[in-house]
Amino acid sequence: YKFVSQEKGVKVVLEANPNYWGGPVPLQQVVIRPIAEMTAAVSALLAGEVQLIASRDSDSVEPLRSNAQFDFKTANMPLSNPWIFNMAEKPFDDKRVRQALNWAVDRDTYTKTILKGLAQSAKSVFGPAMAAFNPSLPGYTYDPDKAKFYLKKSGVSSITAPLSASDAAFNGAVDAALLFQANAKAAGVDFPLKKEPADGFWDNVWLKAPFCESYWGGRPCATMMMTVAMTSSAAWNETGWKVPAFDKLLADAKKEIDHDKRKAMIFELQRMTHDDGGAVVPAFKSWVDAAAQKVKNYKPYSLYDLCNTRVAEMVWIDES
Repeated sequence: YKFVSQEKGVKVVLEANPNYWGGPVPLQQVVIRPIAEMTAAVSALLAGEVQLIASRDSDSVEPLRSNAQFDFKTANMPLSNPWIFNMAEKPFDDKRVRQALNWAVDRDTYTKTILKGLAQSAKSVFGPAMAAFNPSLPGYTYDPDKAKFYLKKSGVSSITAPLSASDAAFNGAVDAALLFQANAKAAGVDFPLKKEPADGFWDNVWLKAPFCESYWGGRPCATMMMTVAMTSSAAWNETGWKVPAFDKLLADAKKEIDHDKRKAMIFELQRMTHDDGGAVVPAFKSWVDAAAQKVKNYKPYSLYDLCNTRVAEMVWIDES
């Protein structure tokens, strides 16, 4: 497509490029409208003002699920909203405290209530939508007895560091934090909750608070996620995970050309983060797109929404 015009914050207009190397495109014109509030985006779809929307907000798109006028699309993907600990600060420098917190969250209830079932409960930091996922990891389930066991072993009676929560991290984040707090308290793990303002959350709280919520979009493979978030020198190493053996194995895996050897190395890297990492991942959210019935050839992908961002290349409008 070729650029036609732009109204900042309102819309971008594109038109078909007759010289596109991939051949003729299905739409003669594409209009992209940024709509910040998902309720407004859903209203625009219901009113026929737009033909397709993408959403990461399970609540707002709920009215569309049972509406026969619209095609409701979902796809499993590696988008997650973890609770993270700074492993350099007490009590999160103790592996047993981190394990206690992993056993202290009811992931199934989280998935059903917070994400309205539009997600997969997570057993570890990495999910099945990601390439080279290690399915042999034992994972974590809600086990209050194990949570109490590991907390007792650590010698920590309660956690005074508050969980910093804000809907800036994701829609429903504060409710999710309240659920985690209640789950953990029932498992003998008590911690306070601190509601943070959405404005400035990523600048003032993330990477600074010892215990807070986070958000991660999908990555096509585990090594990419590990590189940006888990290597000792990574700018976004949000948990302070600094393990030289991990760094070396990751570097070796990225240059290994033998598929089976590389896969085994990536499996081991996942095991290391599963056993000793500084994050609790309750679920992997699904992409949720909704389109008018006249939008044809829509194919959901696991990595990104809107046909893996290729929607203008793939769909057409049936006006018949």
